[in-house]
Amino acid sequence: MPIRIAALLAAVLVLTPFAARADTLLMANGDRLTGALVRMEKGKLLFETEYAGEVSVSWDKVERLETDKPVAVYGKDDSEWQASSISPGENVVSVATDPDAWRVKGRLGAGWDKANGNTETESVHGEGEITARKGDNRYKGYGEHNWAADSGSTIESNWLLRTSYDRFLSKRFFIGASGSAEADHEADLERRLALGGHAGYVILDSGRWNWEMQGGPAYIWENYQNGKADEEFPAGQASSEFSFWIWPGRAQLFQVSHGFVSFKESEEAVAQTRQGIRFPLGNGFDLSFRYDYDWRNDPPPEQTRWDERYYLTLGWSFGGL
Repeated sequence: MPIRIAALLAAVLVLTPFAARADTLLMANGDRLTGALVRMEKGKLLFETEYAGEVSVSWDKVERLETDKPVAVYGKDDSEWQASSISPGENVVSVATDPDAWRVKGRLGAGWDKANGNTETESVHGEGEITARKGDNRYKGYGEHNWAADSGSTIESNWLLRTSYDRFLSKRFFIGASGSAEADHEADLERRLALGGHAGYVILDSGRWNWEMQGGPAYIWENYQNGKADEEFPAGQASSEFSFWIWPGRAQLFQVSHGFVSFKESEEAVAQTRQGIRFPLGNGFDLSFRYDYDWRNDPPPEQTRWDERYYLTLGWSFGGL
C-alpha cells in the first residue's frame, strides 16, 4: 500500500504542471507539441512537455504558439501586450508567462579612440549601457570613460554618466526625469551636473527603424579648472535616439544626441552627438565604428568650441526587452 500511495503522489506531482497548463506549439513543419510554455527569448523557445521534459525550439521554426491563458509578449520597439496566440511574424522579441517580470538588456564595450579639438590624443575607451523595464516603467543608464597615459602620468581623462526614468502613459508617449554628470579636463571642465524632467514620444518603433525624442526643463551646474567662472542656471534640454538596420541582422546605423540652452544666458548652449555603424559578430558580440562631435557656444578662454572623437569598439550585448 505505501508503495502505491508513493507512486500515486509522484504521478500527481509530475502531471500537475500539464494539467494546470495546456499550451500548444504548432511547428512550421506540421508537428504539434502539447505542454507548458517556459519562456521565449533570444530566438529560442523553451517548452516543457510531459514525455520529453524541457525542449528548446528555434522561434523561426514555429508556426504558432497557443496558450490556455494570456501571456506577456514583448516587441522589438519595447512595446508589450498580452496574447494567447502568438506567431514569429508579429515583431516578437520575447514571451514570458509572468507579465510583471523585469526585463533587462545592456551592452559593454571597450576599444580605441582618437580625439581632435581641445584634445589631440589616442586613448583607451570603455563604455556601458543598461535598460530595465517592468510594465510601464523604464530605467536607463549609460557611462563612458576615455583614458590615456604617457610615462605613467595621465595625459587625458574624461568621463560621462547619464541616467533616466520614464513612465509610459501610452504605447508611445512617456514622461520622466533624468540626470547626468561629466568631466573633461582637457576642455577645462572640472564637472558638469544636470537634473531635469522631460516628456517624450516614440516616433518610429518597427524594429528596423527606431526613433524617440524627449525634451523639458533642467538645472545645470558647471565647475571649471582655470579660465572660466563656475556657473549654474536653468535650461531647456532635448535629446534624440535613432537606429536603423540598413542590413537586418548584419549592419545597424545609430545616432544619439543631447543638448541644452541656458534660460539665463542664451549664448550658453551645448550639443553632443554620437553616431556610427555597428556590425553584429554573433553570440552577442559586435564591432562598432563611432564618430562623436561636441560643440559649445561659449567655451573657456583658449579652448575651441568643438571636440571630435573617432572610436573603434568591440562590444558585447546581453538580455533583451
